[in-house]
Amino acid sequence: MLKRIDWYIIRKFITSFTFAIMAFVIIAVVIDISENIDRLVESGATVLEIIMGYYLPFCVFFGNLLSPFIIFLAVIWLTSIMSQRTEIVAILSGGVSYNRLLRPFGVIAVFMTLSILVASHFLVPFSNRIQFNFEGQYTRGVHHYSYNLHRELEPNKMYYFHHIDARKSSGYHFAIEDWENGSLKKKLFASKAHFDSITEQWQLFNTIERTYYENGREQLKILGDIDTTMALTFYDLDAPSELVFNMTTPELTEHIKKEERKGSGNVAALKLEKYMRTSNAFSILVLVFIAVPIASRKKRGGLGLHIFLAIILGIVYIFFSRMSSVAATNVGLAPAIAVWIPNILYLILGIFIYRRAPK
Repeated sequence: MLKRIDWYIIRKFITSFTFAIMAFVIIAVVIDISENIDRLVESGATVLEIIMGYYLPFCVFFGNLLSPFIIFLAVIWLTSIMSQRTEIVAILSGGVSYNRLLRPFGVIAVFMTLSILVASHFLVPFSNRIQFNFEGQYTRGVHHYSYNLHRELEPNKMYYFHHIDARKSSGYHFAIEDWENGSLKKKLFASKAHFDSITEQWQLFNTIERTYYENGREQLKILGDIDTTMALTFYDLDAPSELVFNMTTPELTEHIKKEERKGSGNVAALKLEKYMRTSNAFSILVLVFIAVPIASRKKRGGLGLHIFLAIILGIVYIFFSRMSSVAATNVGLAPAIAVWIPNILYLILGIFIYRRAPK
């Protein structure tokens, strides 16, 4: 009997969650179409390319973003309906303990947390990359330029671009300077540098190298077009900020290490993005732990009151998330701590609600 109850709750949750996520995503797609239909039509892309290259990644991103809140609403909805139908009272009266009743909800929470973890760290960045490439090809415009870029990724070695073209993964008027004890020892010039993201190699065109000696003499070498590897990658440049959201977590970790080595001011924001991919997924455990005790109590107002409480709690959770993010980027609070503050506060709230829940 207990297993039948478990599967009954799980099936009801799957139905509620699927309906809710599809409703929210469809609404988001309709709004986006109304805002961007002209731009998409004028892009010259086929309907299949628009669906696969733009709206499918859009749905993946939006669905993952809203999943914790929608799971919270789905559990509130399911538990409230069971409460109003006196199903929970019947289950508890049949000798099932309250903690045993929570087991299928725990299974749901753990499964959804693991799914969102995988999606946040790998699937969503990959999906974002597809959408980014589509926009670069059809809607964003022909070029995205940044000018006068300097990077020091290794001690005493400076990389310079006059400008880069993000869409082509190329930079122009490229130079590498090797310094020693404050003196320039060697400088390499190239009219163009193209980064191959597959091989992670650079193709340098019209390359020359100057070596400077202490007696004032110089040596010039004409190298022509060469392929080479460098500590520099295209992610180290001032390419569009969307590239960060296109990185899987291992790629983002390497990017953060490079930004730390060069003393970038974006490290806190990058770490927030990395840690939030985990904390947002684990928020499902906390929200489900809160949702069941709230909605399991039969009250006047029923489902409407429970949904209202869920929306209020969701808004307050977002508020705490924003406040902690601002504290991490502007006040100096450690990002690894900031992203977990809302979950810790809501866990404390969940324990309080659980203790007061009718058992």
